[in-house]
Amino acid sequence: MDEIDESPLGDSFTHRRFIPVSFTPLSSPLGAGELLDLNAKNLNLLNIIGTLEGCRSDNEDDDEAIYQDVKRVELKVDLLLVMMNQLVKNMQAFPDEVSLNLSAMGASFDTDSLHLRQYKCGMLHLYLHPSMSDAISFQIDVSPAITDKVSVVFTGMNDLVTDIFEKYIFRQHRRIVAGARGL
Repeated sequence: MDEIDESPLGDSFTHRRFIPVSFTPLSSPLGAGELLDLNAKNLNLLNIIGTLEGCRSDNEDDDEAIYQDVKRVELKVDLLLVMMNQLVKNMQAFPDEVSLNLSAMGASFDTDSLHLRQYKCGMLHLYLHPSMSDAISFQIDVSPAITDKVSVVFTGMNDLVTDIFEKYIFRQHRRIVAGARGL
């Protein structure tokens, strides 16, 4: 499902996801200060997701008490995150899950379930991790319809956010490849 995409999404990896997504139309692009705040928030959330998805050693040879204690603490923290996230989801209306191809440059949708085609720009909110109740938000331009698919291009991202988001997508790709190989 991951492939090099020859679309408005650029020439980077794409990753097919089925996640909660919402869209907010904008009458005009965000200002410089708003983009700075958005990039800072996205950077923070991507770093948190990276930490949540960090590699853990589940090696049975780790008999030292300190490693076992750290594993127990990590499991307890994970449990608290899942419980807190479930409470937040129950208290607020989460958007419906949508199938999309995601790249560091944008996203494409097989259908226009978010009614994007009627707008030129807006904010796309992606709930990338099940333990996070906050969304990564990107300012987008809706690409003109070439096919039945709807494509959006992320705009206003700084280089650091683009780089970290591209690494996130590559990690997702690696996990799928490793899963297919049975690793």
